[in-house]
Amino acid sequence: MVENNFKKNSIDHSNSIKKSNELSIAELNFGLNLNQTQLLAFAIFSTQQDGKTTFRKHEFQKKFNIEQYRTEDAYKDSEKILDLKASVKDFELDYFSFTNIFSDMIYKEGKFIFEWNPKILEHILDLKNKYVLTDLRIASKFRSNYSWTLYEYLKAHYGRWYKYLTKEELFKLFGVSDVKSYQKAITNFKSRVLDIAINEINKYTELSVWYDQEKRGKNIVGFTLQWSAEKRKNAATKK
Repeated sequence: MVENNFKKNSIDHSNSIKKSNELSIAELNFGLNLNQTQLLAFAIFSTQQDGKTTFRKHEFQKKFNIEQYRTEDAYKDSEKILDLKASVKDFELDYFSFTNIFSDMIYKEGKFIFEWNPKILEHILDLKNKYVLTDLRIASKFRSNYSWTLYEYLKAHYGRWYKYLTKEELFKLFGVSDVKSYQKAITNFKSRVLDIAINEINKYTELSVWYDQEKRGKNIVGFTLQWSAEKRKNAATKK
């Protein structure tokens, strides 16, 4: 059953990025911290503005309200971003694939230059349908990378209002499969990952999200994520 959601949010297209559904569902953001996810998003944003993935550090900081971002921070985050691969797998269909996101990256005197893998550009440029639109005004309010990951994942399942995931699948979604404390006590995972993501999504976005737990005996083995959304209105841009 879908609950009514009376939230109202407007989309500012001048501050939004598009990603194909395939790229949004792909295991792309997994393992990134919040600043790294923001850096990837701003690389997409810059490319979609004028076709060039070139921007200044202060522009990136301003977009996400980052007060301090040192060259050392840029180095660590850029190295992580350059190693990114989009991976898609469906073991039931005996299929998986890996694609490098970027081919090169340069940083000099506060200027970022990222060069995309041409195969990835089709997933962020000239998208006509089946894409995820993320308003960076909204996403910049997230204080947890888990919120960003779950938000894009749910939006990529447009037309659906619930999704069952096993405990292991949720761990993989959030990139925490190797965290032993979550394996030992699911309550730790809920309080430190899942509930934080859901609370931020409910607070800042057009979605209302909740979940039901599936148990076998006393053990939680999976979650049914459920969400609803008010139809958004397009905001007028300056142009």
